[in-house]
Amino acid sequence: QLGFAFDALPPKPDSIKPKKKDQGQKSTESRGRSKDDDTWKSRLAQLKQFHAQSGHFRVPVTEKRGTKRPRASTANEVLDTETCKLGKWVKRQRRQFATDQLTPDRVAALTGIGFDFKPGNASKGERLEIQLGLLDSLRKRRELSNAQVA
Repeated sequence: QLGFAFDALPPKPDSIKPKKKDQGQKSTESRGRSKDDDTWKSRLAQLKQFHAQSGHFRVPVTEKRGTKRPRASTANEVLDTETCKLGKWVKRQRRQFATDQLTPDRVAALTGIGFDFKPGNASKGERLEIQLGLLDSLRKRRELSNAQVA
């Protein structure tokens, strides 16, 4: 006698139409994620330029300089909105590669410039360069504070 609870429910109306698959979904262009080849190629050119200036592909996503994972070449990096957009583009390329959504020709173009899809941890030389850069900045700060006191 468990069916008595379901008998009290009102019948489901047949007039409700199911939504079509294209309703409510925005196209990729309206979300700002254009798959246009010209846009992609211009971002690739920006990435090449960033790599030529900084020597790595770890493009910052925000304008904040974090201390969690400092980069060795922060003096050579220009942090502006375009660089942050490039960083988000790089992050998207890595995510699409991980989920097999990146086309083979784009994978070939990125690997052709030496792009690392799984950057991981810094190498021993990079860590040493980071630590030396931090040490130099601490020395400069100490020199400035000593000069002001004396």
